[in-house]
Amino acid sequence: MHWADLFYMIQPQVRGGTDPLPFPLLEIIATAGMMGIFVGAWMRGAAGKWLLPVQDPRLPLALRYHTH
Repeated sequence: MHWADLFYMIQPQVRGGTDPLPFPLLEIIATAGMMGIFVGAWMRGAAGKWLLPVQDPRLPLALRYHTH
């Protein structure tokens, strides 16, 4: 969100309205690429690992608990 805030404040002054594209194509591609790298690294790190604490004796109670 910090990046989005800086983009919103700085980018209109930098572009100056002379860009032939109506939207920031390079910024969208760069953001999607960085998100893809992050998700790929997270998926690689999570592969083959338990994402729940399977040895926790309170796990069945926690799975039955609903907050809605």
